[in-house]
Amino acid sequence: MSEDREYYIEEFRKARENKTYFLYGENPEEMTLEELKEAYINMQNYLSDARTHDF
Repeated sequence: MSEDREYYIEEFRKARENKTYFLYGENPEEMTLEELKEAYINMQNYLSDARTHDF
């Protein structure tokens, strides 16, 4: 299970570094695996929604 958790934490770290997404007021390292999965789905939905991007 820790591998899954580390995967999500790393994905949020990468998104924050390249400024494509970040969690407001949340620290991924303090989140449970379920919270990370839910936040990851939200991030993917946000990034795939063209209305959220400036063109």
